[in-house]
Amino acid sequence: MFDFDNMSKEQLIEILKDVEKNRALTYEDQMKLHILDHAPFTIWTSNRDCIITLWEGECERLYGYKKEDAIGKDYVPLFVDPHEAMQARRDQISIIDHKKPFHNIANDKANNGNNLHLLTNCFRIQDIRTGEFLNAEMGILIDFYENEKNRLEEVISESRKVKSYMSQFIDTIHQRKNEFNDRKKALKTAVQEIKLSAAKSRKKTTYDSIFQKINSDLHDLQNDFDILCENYTSKMKDCGNENECKEVNIEFSEQYITLIDRYDDITCDFFTFSVEIAPNSYEKQDELRMNIHKESGEIREKLFSSQMQLDTKIENLIGAGADKKSERLQNFELLKGEFQKLKAKIDIIAEKLRKEITKSNTAEMLDKLEIEIVESYKSINLEYIRLEKKISEV
Repeated sequence: MFDFDNMSKEQLIEILKDVEKNRALTYEDQMKLHILDHAPFTIWTSNRDCIITLWEGECERLYGYKKEDAIGKDYVPLFVDPHEAMQARRDQISIIDHKKPFHNIANDKANNGNNLHLLTNCFRIQDIRTGEFLNAEMGILIDFYENEKNRLEEVISESRKVKSYMSQFIDTIHQRKNEFNDRKKALKTAVQEIKLSAAKSRKKTTYDSIFQKINSDLHDLQNDFDILCENYTSKMKDCGNENECKEVNIEFSEQYITLIDRYDDITCDFFTFSVEIAPNSYEKQDELRMNIHKESGEIREKLFSSQMQLDTKIENLIGAGADKKSERLQNFELLKGEFQKLKAKIDIIAEKLRKEITKSNTAEMLDKLEIEIVESYKSINLEYIRLEKKISEV
């Protein structure tokens, strides 16, 4: 506590200067003042007669009146639009006498003649010195509001695109896993069949180390593939915008191709030594299996790219304020449904062809199946081209 009775004049002056400098004694009060000093708001008060009693914040900069030129002046003729002058005085009475909060878009005039459009909030407050009730107003340039509104719409639109991309990516990961498991299963089946042939010809022990290496390589490949899917799913979840999503997807596709190249190397090594055990027994079947996976993977990659292009167009339309019932938007949604149907059709065709391969055990049946594979994926590609054309036309 201060001992004011025993202080010199100089000491009292020093304390008063310190109080004036700090403006408030608590941390919370000082922080509130600090925030208000740096906020982009006009902060001012006026009494029942519209006389300005406080002029702070952005008032001087925006209105162009210094504090000493504004305080004590009637604000209505100072900067209120003449057409709104009478209503401004009525609002003043309503705020001060009836404690009615008031929100307004002010159309004020700056000292230099410029128009000021501010989003304002007015409310009654009591003067801490005189006890008089005042109208307190805080305002912000409406440009701020419009800019922030546009920015928010962009953020929402970008968020929709990212979520859509994420959904598509998860779907792609699921498809890749199915493709990879099918490839691995096909090769393991072929390995088991060759092992059986080797056992029948009493050569199994001769090739045991090769069989073990193939299984070991497949096991390592599976681990690397699982890690790849997990890492890139996590990366996709961390994406903040559409471009980052695209980069992650491109990286994943490149890494996936590298893994499939490793699978193809393992398959080629297997074919190389399998012909020593059972020449021409299963080579044609395995080649057809590989073709099915290759064709399915390529068309799915095209579909993913096109669907993302379609989703982006939809989000851009929504972001531009398009009515959800608009004909164009509904056409885009119908196209999305057609893409989903085409994806499902690919899965059905691939599954059917895989079953046919298992049943085909003669050269004639395999040749016939090869033609069916080519024709099936030719039909799928034609449907894809048709959908691509429809996207460009809508």
